[in-house]
Amino acid sequence: MADSGSHLIRNRATLVEAMGCWPSFHDSHVLSARLDGERCEVTFHVFHMTNDVDARGYFVLTHHHQVRMTMSGVSECSLPAGYRTDTLFDLLIEGTEGALSLTFTSVTDQNWRVMCREVSIDAVVPCGPRGELAT
Repeated sequence: MADSGSHLIRNRATLVEAMGCWPSFHDSHVLSARLDGERCEVTFHVFHMTNDVDARGYFVLTHHHQVRMTMSGVSECSLPAGYRTDTLFDLLIEGTEGALSLTFTSVTDQNWRVMCREVSIDAVVPCGPRGELAT
């Protein structure tokens, strides 16, 4: 995600502190989504992709975190019921304070959109390389 829209997100600094920068959300995994009236919560597995390559030829991934993002004052939401297990190509945030549009671009060429008044980062929790929380 381009950093241009991230300044509109409440508690943005929590995620920046954990990751070292605002993540791109490219290849991040949607773990869960829940729409309840005018509130939508989406949990992602985000990580940092380094320039290093492992023995199998894959980029080394670091800074794995589960991130819960809440959209409040939702006026439009095209996320399908039970939305999860998606991999994102991009997460785009546009608008101004009080009128935001989030576009979830899936690697499957699907675009889902949420229109809302406010977006906040509500949780940033370290996790394993597959997005699993420590037990």
